[in-house]
Amino acid sequence: MLVVGLSAQAQVDQARQWVRLPCAAQLVAVTARLEALTGAPTNCKVYVYETVLDEVAAFAVFPAGTAAAWKSTHLGGAAGNEPVMLPRGSELNATIALTGGTAPTADYDVQFWFLEG
Repeated sequence: MLVVGLSAQAQVDQARQWVRLPCAAQLVAVTARLEALTGAPTNCKVYVYETVLDEVAAFAVFPAGTAAAWKSTHLGGAAGNEPVMLPRGSELNATIALTGGTAPTADYDVQFWFLEG
């Protein structure tokens, strides 16, 4: 299993963090946790995009201090959440979408969980 973690502080709505895969892999889970929200947002969602496949996963992560995850069926996720096959060199990004409030920002950590090959 390959785990890639991203961390960001004081990010605004639609902030993106990128990762490029060093090998072919299957995306089997994405986990996230928000902290230090400012501007009183009322909701937050994490979207995962791959440059060729477009959106491959999405899940709500709110309120701050709670963990949330998208899991493939390999890890007991909901039907339809199949592992996403990605070739070497794929570029993934986690986009944080904050809604509500006034100029909201958030600190967050996102982890991509892969099976190599």
